[in-house]
Amino acid sequence: MKKGNKNNKPKIGTGLEHSSKGIYTFLIVVVVAATFISYFPALKNEFTNWDDDLYVTANPYIQKLSWESISGFFSRFQNANYHPLTFVSLAIDYHFAELKPGLYHFTNILFHIFNTLLVFVFVKLLFKKQSIAFVAALLFGVHTLHVESVAWVAERKDVLYMFFFMLSLCAYVMYVQKGKLKFLLYSILCFVLSCFSKGQAVSLAATVIFIDIFLQRKFDLKVILEKVIFVTIALVFGFIAIKAQNSADAIFDNASNSFFDRMLFAAYGFVNYLVKLIYPYKLSAIYPYPEKGKIGIEFWICFFIALAILASWVRSFKKTPVYFFALAFFMANIFWVLQLIPVGNALMADRYAYVPSLGFFIMIGWLYEEKIKKEQSKRMAMFILIAYSGLLSYQTFQRSKVWKNSLTLWEDTVKKHPDAEVAWNNLGSYYNNALDYNSAIASYNEAIKVNPLYADAYSNRGMSKKNTGDYQGAIADLDKAIELKPISSFAYSTKGVALTYLNDLETSYKCFEKALQLDPMSGDAYSGMGVVKTRTGRVKEALKDFKRSLEIRPDHPETISNQGIARAESGDMQGAIADFTTAIQLKPDYSGAYLNRGLTYKKIKQDEQACNDFYKASQLGSPQGQTLVNQYCTKK
Repeated sequence: MKKGNKNNKPKIGTGLEHSSKGIYTFLIVVVVAATFISYFPALKNEFTNWDDDLYVTANPYIQKLSWESISGFFSRFQNANYHPLTFVSLAIDYHFAELKPGLYHFTNILFHIFNTLLVFVFVKLLFKKQSIAFVAALLFGVHTLHVESVAWVAERKDVLYMFFFMLSLCAYVMYVQKGKLKFLLYSILCFVLSCFSKGQAVSLAATVIFIDIFLQRKFDLKVILEKVIFVTIALVFGFIAIKAQNSADAIFDNASNSFFDRMLFAAYGFVNYLVKLIYPYKLSAIYPYPEKGKIGIEFWICFFIALAILASWVRSFKKTPVYFFALAFFMANIFWVLQLIPVGNALMADRYAYVPSLGFFIMIGWLYEEKIKKEQSKRMAMFILIAYSGLLSYQTFQRSKVWKNSLTLWEDTVKKHPDAEVAWNNLGSYYNNALDYNSAIASYNEAIKVNPLYADAYSNRGMSKKNTGDYQGAIADLDKAIELKPISSFAYSTKGVALTYLNDLETSYKCFEKALQLDPMSGDAYSGMGVVKTRTGRVKEALKDFKRSLEIRPDHPETISNQGIARAESGDMQGAIADFTTAIQLKPDYSGAYLNRGLTYKKIKQDEQACNDFYKASQLGSPQGQTLVNQYCTKK
């Protein structure tokens, strides 16, 4: 690894390193085209109910693109994370497309293509080998393990943080090679922007150290001071990330699993990430932990494989520097997400391999370059590359379709992992939103069967029971949810709604107040308080609550309909009719809005319009609508 030793530089003999600009451009076009085609189905995908609501569809903070909102992203935690730049990018998408998912998916794919090009540039800068850069970029662009990072709107943070991460690495290599301070400043700036996009970016501090080792830099005072800057930034953002996770109890230490158990989990994840990079089999949105006390033999096998890989890595330091660096890049960027400190309730996640995978692709690119140095191996190596990348591209194309919507995603997940309670819970939420409450309750039952202490499943089952009219059953579930998760604003507001239906308005109002204490941006709670105030004659106050709720969720049909009821109570019949009409436009199968608009028409003696609405409400399954048809419309 002596610097400047020309004998150590592998000769490719393909002409790529001295190719014309036209061939260079052609290679770039191939990489971009293959990447775009692989992810093309994602452009037609919808939002899912897995954090897309928290990041986009039910996130009031991104709905106003202003300096005030942007500063807010940088001054608070959201969803137990701190990635303000990600929210800025989503706010820009919302500004142009509101809740049309196409632009969000296009932006994700566009950033992934940019990242793929930056992989090409980085590897070319580092190794001076166009063949290695081409192979690494091609495989990075089309690999199926990246679908979660690209096809999932809420994972914008992944593609965004890698964009700045790769810019930082490119600038750093140029600084080392050219010695110009401006490139170091660019690298530091992009590192900070990467950390503002996702906390996982802190691993860049370790990555630049391995770049120094690979480039055989002498660790003098100057180099050490450079690293102090990177490490300090990493520590600051690492502390912020931990504080953000703790703000919502996202970091937890399961007492039933010892530290050695977690080492087994880490080894299992480490080996399986590498295996899935070789061949992306049985990919899933969720990989649940094994049942407590039942750590299988496969974890021990992975533990010893991981030890063997580490041993080979240490031995490769002098003998095979490219292998040493490639594996070091992978390990430096995967270490923090190997669940030694448990975050969330999944053993591993495809998205965690997005940046680390580059180390694996560098290794493949190097192996390819070594093969094509031999004349007799050129065609075979080229054939293998085309076949392998083609297989990955096809699987990525198909996997992108799995992320079409919540139903396709969670059906795929529970089919592969029936013990994934989060998947059952999210599948139930899909059915609830589709008004299939029985299927929703059945899915929540499965989630609770897997994990009897799963608070969110009780909350959601309570909501579905409330929607079926089983208010007592709903309250029992919601009380259990509050017992398990006292900070659940959603559980309190849903319980408040159920109590409203039982006409326990005093207790209901207290639930909404508690929900707002826990979450001052709870549109449900403001709407619920408005309903209670309407029923108790405080109509002016109720209208203020509905207005506040609609500022948080501008197009929420139930809130708009409830506002219509309050307006009718205040005597504003035309305003009420306008609200019910808007609610119906937003939710064409909303029987309650038809019923209440019909009642309003009845009050102002517009009998024909009233009966039309009563008929429509009855067709949508409203018993009261049918009663009004029988009692009122048949006489007209």
